[in-house]
Amino acid sequence: MIKTSKIKSISGSPTPFTNSYGTTYYHNLEMENGDKINIGKKSQCQIGWELTYELTGEDDGQQEFKKAKSVKKEGGFEKGSGDLKGVKIGHAITNAVVLYCSDGKIHDKPINESIKEYAKMIYQISDELNNEL
Repeated sequence: MIKTSKIKSISGSPTPFTNSYGTTYYHNLEMENGDKINIGKKSQCQIGWELTYELTGEDDGQQEFKKAKSVKKEGGFEKGSGDLKGVKIGHAITNAVVLYCSDGKIHDKPINESIKEYAKMIYQISDELNNEL
């Protein structure tokens, strides 16, 4: 069964495992939905991140944290991952440049300040819509 929940707490330090594919950090996480999972991620998790995961271990009643694996959402990113934030910022900047160049105004601020203002506005709108949907 695939589940999605936010990280409520992280127990102890993530245990890193390094091989030819890079480093994976194994976390013991308590999720807002009550699940306690052990999951491997390429980056260290943070409280408040939303994860989509699938429980993979047998429930023998003896393990506090159940084994889980990460499941990609549509689009290939998990909400809350660093990759998604970078993509959202990139889209906001691109759209801000388009707005800056097409609005026909003479700006009294340096171009980088105007673009930052537009990008922040676009990013905020994106976050608000994301929370509403």
